[in-house]
Amino acid sequence: MAKHEIKLLSELMHPNIVQYYGSKIVDSWFRIYLEYVPGGSIKKYTEDNGAIPESDVRWFTTHILSGLDYLHSKNIVHRDIKGANLLIDSSGVVRLADFGTAKCLALHADPAKLYFIGTAHWTAPELVQGLEPSSPDAVLAVDIWSVGCTVLEMLTGRLPWGDLEPVAIIYRLGKGMTPPIPETLSLVGKEFLSLCLKINPADRPFAASLLEHPFAKNSEQLDGN
Repeated sequence: MAKHEIKLLSELMHPNIVQYYGSKIVDSWFRIYLEYVPGGSIKKYTEDNGAIPESDVRWFTTHILSGLDYLHSKNIVHRDIKGANLLIDSSGVVRLADFGTAKCLALHADPAKLYFIGTAHWTAPELVQGLEPSSPDAVLAVDIWSVGCTVLEMLTGRLPWGDLEPVAIIYRLGKGMTPPIPETLSLVGKEFLSLCLKINPADRPFAASLLEHPFAKNSEQLDGN
């Protein structure tokens, strides 16, 4: 864990973010103390159990957005939202983890330097297309795209974009294509994903707005319409 990640984590306190408790050197080892989240990651859950029911996906998505809303309110972009970095505690609450690529926008004068191409399956198209962000909000929008891809990951139990190789995904992103949405998904779910997966980052809603969308706001109810 890099020093910047430790500094970021030490300043964060939210029920949907893994809590940092401190660090110290013991016998020449640098030890970091983080909250123990026993349920493992969403990635591990889908590997063991397959696709997650839509009602549970909606519940988990609310937690993800709540954590992101908190981060974005502090001008912090996570830049690596995906199932492997989302942990489930014993109460079924999702915690955002792994802040190794997170950045605080307030500390950077040039938003373009904050762009980051992570794992292709969750990467926003503007990163592939080489578009420079028009504002700090455009940088935060990369997390919203990744939320959409993570919802697909949960719904299908597979990587977003299916089994396509990263090169094929990058080609499609460069052409302004979006990952396929399951036909069995409810209308409210399809609408939610269409908002997250807007090609233009300026068209993607903020996390706070998505929390008010029926897919997240009514997360305990499965809308089959």
